[in-house]
Formats: sequence, C-alpha cells, structure tokens
Amino acid sequence: MINPFKRYPYIVVEGPIGSGKSTLSRMLSENFGSNFIKEKADQNPFLPKFYKNMAQYALPTQLFFLFRLCFVVSAWDRPFKGGVVIIAGHTIAIGFQR
Repeated sequence: MINPFKRYPYIVVEGPIGSGKSTLSRMLSENFGSNFIKEKADQNPFLPKFYKNMAQYALPTQLFFLFRLCFVVSAWDRPFKGGVVIIAGHTIAIGFQR
C-alpha cells in the first residue's frame, strides 16, 4: 500500500458538520499509524447557538475552532514528534481561502 505521508506530512480532512471528517481521519490515522487531532466540537460554546441561529453564530463558531487549532499548532514541537499529523476539521489557512 502506498503511504501518502512520505510526500505529504500533513493531511487535512475538511467538510461540513456531520460529514464524517473525524471518522475518516481516525481511520487514516489508525491505518497509517499517524497522529490525529480531533476538532473539539463539544468544547465550542457557540455551537448550540449556531444550530438555533446560523446567520448570527456562524462566525464565532468558526473562529472558536480556528483559534483552538492555532493554539494546538503553536504548541507543537518542531518537527512534530511521532511523525505525521492528520487534522480533522480545518486548516489554519481556512479564513484565507475565499
């Protein structure tokens, strides 16, 4: 089996809420023996409000995930110990893609 991590040390799985990002990322992590960083949706205080009023709470909900990811990435020891990383959810550049 080809190991994509030899060429790409970071793989990001993105998609809408409930699309299976975490499931796919966990499966890839287990299959290739890599690290897995899961989005902590249960820690996002804006998520319940987002489901009630998406227009009003979309930005704070996304910013929470983005800032948490920035915090996690800033704490990494360079190079990341243990090899590759799979991030489910977002890249740090998600706000710059549009």
